[in-house]
Amino acid sequence: VPEEEDIEDINEYGIDWEVNQEPELMAHLLENNPHELAGQNNDPFAPSSTPANLSEVLCDPPNCPFTGTQLQSLDHRLSTEVDLFSRNMNVRRVVWQKALEI
Repeated sequence: VPEEEDIEDINEYGIDWEVNQEPELMAHLLENNPHELAGQNNDPFAPSSTPANLSEVLCDPPNCPFTGTQLQSLDHRLSTEVDLFSRNMNVRRVVWQKALEI
């Protein structure tokens, strides 16, 4: 299983900064994707390029088979064994493994 990376800034994830510094490649990108620049400062990767209004996806809450007390107990036991706030995907995987063991 490949090691998964920590994502420090989700807004910058997947941006090829080397391409961003190449004028020819950026000109090609912007020539073929003019909507990327709508009201921007010629840099579609700038933080200001994040839309002001993000799409909203409404979801029904999951059907949880546990009571509130059982959930608190599970959370407490997990918190003593793993870092529940880690963003590392390997740690997140361990959280699930431990939860299934409990």
